[in-house]
Amino acid sequence: MFFCVITPKGGDLDSNSLKFPFESLISAGVNAISQINTIKKFKKINNLERSIFLIPKTFYKKEIDLAIDKTNIKLKDKFYYDTDPTLLTTQIEKITRYSQRKQRLKDEIIRLENSLVHRFQIKKKK
Repeated sequence: MFFCVITPKGGDLDSNSLKFPFESLISAGVNAISQINTIKKFKKINNLERSIFLIPKTFYKKEIDLAIDKTNIKLKDKFYYDTDPTLLTTQIEKITRYSQRKQRLKDEIIRLENSLVHRFQIKKKK
């Protein structure tokens, strides 16, 4: 998984300025179009086909949208997120389909428990 960061014009972002380790961070270009072209090139070099864009609802959202349209980058999906942490948590849950994954996990636990009970009953009969 790689995180390609679109920085606003004149933005200064490096992995040392982030609060967490981010070895897979890519930031390149002087504006959104050149940055997205760099991401397109990176995708092609690394044979990446399924990509999503997570776009913050900020003053440069329009610039990113315009650059996505102008560069014709192929995306699986595009999401807009709030920078307010209380809203962001809910949005991440939606993007990652958290409730569906949680339900599948519960179902799998029940299936395994039932399977173990069934196996135990078979062994007990023998």
